[in-house]
Amino acid sequence: PEGLNARRDYDSLAQKLIETFDIDVIALGGYMSYITLKRCVNVHPADLSILTNKGKRKYTGDQAVRDAIIAGEKELRASTLWTDEGVDTGPLLMVSEPLPVHLPMPLQELLKDPNTLETVVAQHQEKLKEVGDWKIFPRTVELIARGRFALDENMRVYLDGEPVPRGYRELPGGRRLFVTYQWGKPQPGTQPFTKPSKNLVHHKVTQLLDNLSSLGIECRECGGGQCPPQISQ
Repeated sequence: PEGLNARRDYDSLAQKLIETFDIDVIALGGYMSYITLKRCVNVHPADLSILTNKGKRKYTGDQAVRDAIIAGEKELRASTLWTDEGVDTGPLLMVSEPLPVHLPMPLQELLKDPNTLETVVAQHQEKLKEVGDWKIFPRTVELIARGRFALDENMRVYLDGEPVPRGYRELPGGRRLFVTYQWGKPQPGTQPFTKPSKNLVHHKVTQLLDNLSSLGIECRECGGGQCPPQISQ
């Protein structure tokens, strides 16, 4: 309780500035400390859709990359999330492309060499920033600004009105799968993170195949009839 009160005091100046300037979203950018401010988006160096057998997020906290490598994960990903009062427990927004894990020796041998292990962890964490953090963080902020992300009363995440329970994922290399679309309407009971621009056109992905939302497939904002031939079911 004392620590939480101290944190609120520490955040109080920022809170006054947020209220003064009517800030919609706070972009933390890898902020590694507890925060009491609301309406924050952050980036985390792990795939937060991976759960334990008890349904909890497996790779949270400061040592997420290290934990994933030690656990034998073959790929690493970064995630963006809407922060809440827990540690890396907020609604999952976006998950990055994978970074393959490359070990200089078998894992069991690596675990016996702490110095080399820490070097491998640091190298992968830096590379993950390039492959993951620095791509999905600005992209997430952009999608929030466009009014495309929304939350319902149970803090479930939607993109263009479609649920994305495992986080929105764009296809490798930034490619998108173009599908037939219809004009999007907000999902009943959801609220966008920001007020969209009056001139912003929203598209809604038509559900053509099972689990499209988990793949992050979306329509392209073509600017009017410039899309390539579209895919139909």
